[in-house]
Amino acid sequence: MGEEMTARSDGAVAVKKNVKSVLKKLRVLQIRAIGFAEASMYRAILRVSRGSKATAPSSHVLIAAPGGGNIGDQAMLESFVGNVDGTVQVIVRSESDFVWDTVSGTYEVAVLPSLLYGNGAAHIRDFKRYLRLLLDATSVSVIGADIMDGAYNPKASVRRSNLIMVAAKQGVAARILGFSWNESPHPAASAALKRATGLGVRLFLRDPISFARAQRAQLGGCSLVADTVFSHPMSSSGRDIADEAESRNVVLVNASALVHRRVDLVEGYEPMLRFLLDRLYKVVLVPHVIRPNGDDLELLRRLHEKLNDADVELVDRLMSPAEISDLLTHARFVITGRMHLGILALRMGVPPVVLATQGKVEGLFEMFGTPELALNPYEKLSTELLDRVQYVDVNADALRESIAAKLSDVVELSQNNFRGLA
Repeated sequence: MGEEMTARSDGAVAVKKNVKSVLKKLRVLQIRAIGFAEASMYRAILRVSRGSKATAPSSHVLIAAPGGGNIGDQAMLESFVGNVDGTVQVIVRSESDFVWDTVSGTYEVAVLPSLLYGNGAAHIRDFKRYLRLLLDATSVSVIGADIMDGAYNPKASVRRSNLIMVAAKQGVAARILGFSWNESPHPAASAALKRATGLGVRLFLRDPISFARAQRAQLGGCSLVADTVFSHPMSSSGRDIADEAESRNVVLVNASALVHRRVDLVEGYEPMLRFLLDRLYKVVLVPHVIRPNGDDLELLRRLHEKLNDADVELVDRLMSPAEISDLLTHARFVITGRMHLGILALRMGVPPVVLATQGKVEGLFEMFGTPELALNPYEKLSTELLDRVQYVDVNADALRESIAAKLSDVVELSQNNFRGLA
């Protein structure tokens, strides 16, 4: 009787797995079909649309990252506008998604709320507005980052590829800037990107691992670059928190709410933080993303309360990239669950330990010859993180030298994102 019940249970589990697998495959096919139909619709609209291209196109169109409370998205925007000549038409969902008074350069904000995430009549309306922007465009760029391979939102990844494909079809120089490519990209995202490169869209992969993956996937028009934030000017802002920092060494610590969904970072971080306090470091807890679907600040508040130590300071707002750079002038090293905080640190010559969750961080550190700075958070986090931080504590000066030796080459690679746009 027991064996029969076990067999039935195993059979039910197998059926459940098979159902999940079938549903997943159907979802993939659905997104591929929607993406293909959308691309066909765009071509049909192009055939009947009216409008004459400007005799001397003068603006750069930028499809920005989502923003809405993300220091990395802000830094990528600032890097683009600060590194190209002429007016940049920045396409956003909402003007409030970015802080504009820190953006240095000539730009205009084009609010198209339904271009990337909308549907139906609202999306078609914003698509036609996008076409009008192309009439005066000398180039169109998409901030690629980690949002092209479908790992987060496959429909939005497909749409970005379709939109940049339209620009290429209209004869505008089209590129996807500084992005990672997953080992297992969403099939619909991969198919859409192949269609785009077939029409001349250029791909700028931001690390050698992503570049190799893209080549194996036979994506055309690939170039190896570095993240656009390595070209950020990093201007000083005179930030108060930096002025008030004590002369002792500072360690900046970020905990990612995204990573926390899979592993308890409060428990995982505590031994490492206790070690830093025992070593008489001042710990500054820095949120990198503050928004409803990924709030680092809430998680950092829990850590702050748990530690209850005067040498642990909590930054309770989202800082600008320039403010981060000011704070980094006091930092011996950084621990972060968000890659762009690690990039900002590297740009300032400060070694960061970065939690690696999608294979993109390993490629970043390959460029600096410091693979030990990437850490898988899903395997014995508290032990592994403590060991890694103890290593960096002892070897911080040598790591700074390694970073400094490679930094100028990486910055030069980053500048390649903008070649031909200046």
